[in-house]
Amino acid sequence: MGANLKGIGVTDIKRSIGQSDSKNEVFTPDSIVREMLDETDNMLRINGIHTDEDYLQYIVLEPTCGTGNFLVRELERKLRIVLKYTGKDREIALLKAVSSIHGIELTASNVVVTKLRLLDLIKTGTTDIFELEYLNKENIKLEPIQLTPNIEKSIQYILDRNIICGNSLTCKKLLINTECSSEQIWKLKYNNINESMFSTSDIEIELVLTQYDFENGKVAIRERTYENMHSNNEIYRNTSEYVDYDKIYTLNNNEIYSKDDSCDFDF
Repeated sequence: MGANLKGIGVTDIKRSIGQSDSKNEVFTPDSIVREMLDETDNMLRINGIHTDEDYLQYIVLEPTCGTGNFLVRELERKLRIVLKYTGKDREIALLKAVSSIHGIELTASNVVVTKLRLLDLIKTGTTDIFELEYLNKENIKLEPIQLTPNIEKSIQYILDRNIICGNSLTCKKLLINTECSSEQIWKLKYNNINESMFSTSDIEIELVLTQYDFENGKVAIRERTYENMHSNNEIYRNTSEYVDYDKIYTLNNNEIYSKDDSCDFDF
């Protein structure tokens, strides 16, 4: 990788969305993110990811996603493919792109910021970029995507499942404490969020990653535990029924059925 890290220290890498640095977190600046993703794309091509459809659906998992610097740039690349489509095909391509983005983050406020930045990128074609002070920013400029109410709710549903507050080392998910309702959270501006608005409870549950299967205009949800993601033995699997692609948000926890050993996962 060609990124020049010389002289970059913790004091150089400031918070991306104006939050305090009380947890001594370090965030990767955008110039390094882009170089790393360029190298990743080269490896994907070497390993057989050649078509737009392949690129849209390959799974991205950032186990310490912070405020989403890597995920924002990854989604940008996928959105450039989405924008080649029109009508229903664009909506399906958009949901495929969003559903392929996964992140795990320990700090509750960062989780919320990441989700809001990803949605903002889709709806406005841009979002704030974190760069070192002595480098010029390469801002994102995409065509904004107009979302129907159902598609927006479906994207929110996917992001709520995919951007998880948890510990990727212990494979445990943390519950977020907040006085905000889910509807209120999606109306917040990511650059107005501070750490006092969100915290984590002491309750830990098993960390689960979700896969989305698109077929003939419909989609189903399948799950596997993060801990056993790379194991072929005794993987706990859940699956849902197929619903219309723009109704994915109607699947609730009661409709995620238990153990279906016929599921095939590609993580």
